[in-house]
Amino acid sequence: MNNLKDIFQNLKESFCSLWQFKERGKTLEIITPYSTITSKFISVFITERDGSLIISDGGWVASGQYDTEVNTEDDYFSKLFYTYESYFDIKKTDKNGLSFYYKKADKEVSIPSFLFDMVQFIQGVVGGSIVEFEDPKEKAEKETFKREANSYIGNIALHDTIKVNSHLSEDLKSVRFNAIITKRKSRLTLLNYITGSSVSYFIGSIGKANLNFEIATESEFSSLVDTKIALINDTTNGFQQDKLYKYLEKMERNSNSKNILWSEKYKLDEYLV
Repeated sequence: MNNLKDIFQNLKESFCSLWQFKERGKTLEIITPYSTITSKFISVFITERDGSLIISDGGWVASGQYDTEVNTEDDYFSKLFYTYESYFDIKKTDKNGLSFYYKKADKEVSIPSFLFDMVQFIQGVVGGSIVEFEDPKEKAEKETFKREANSYIGNIALHDTIKVNSHLSEDLKSVRFNAIITKRKSRLTLLNYITGSSVSYFIGSIGKANLNFEIATESEFSSLVDTKIALINDTTNGFQQDKLYKYLEKMERNSNSKNILWSEKYKLDEYLV
């Protein structure tokens, strides 16, 4: 293959003179004339690996470089996100806790097309991420509980691998758990956080957690799952035990999961320490 500078010159000829580049070690940053709705010019990164060229977002979408947070936990936004991901055939890899989105080109002739796919993907997901799909009060409630729960779990499961907001496999991208903990011998503990700013939102959170647990039970990973835990935020105004008891009991029974109240989070030690 040609070197990365030659590839850039070919790209520039394919598009226009407004394209620029920066060398970042063995990676070439292509600064495009396209911008996001947040008024940031889009950069795409090209690096050679094992005889192929990797065209990626450089981790910028996930790291907030475009001045927005891409939250795939939002049910509405996640549908839009996965539509773009599927349409442009975007792959994902995680490194040092950061998600990188990419395409792999085995032939140089594919590079301009793949690069433009990446630009359109970034434009689409960044634009979609600033739309308020969710009730702001409910969003704040979920984000606060998620931060507190992640912090607590991270402090007690010190010797295990923890993945937050993660899926079991690429084939089950839409089935995400707030935390997946991999213990010795690759045994898994799945955690869903259940909260809500009102009873109706709380019931919706229970329903989603129950469905995710059931899908995990029926998946090829079932034999690896030791424990399924529903961590329930009983400190929020949306938690009304008399109205939620039957839903929580049914979820625990149907999915063979463990219900643990946030006010009794010390009980997590039995499963995570």
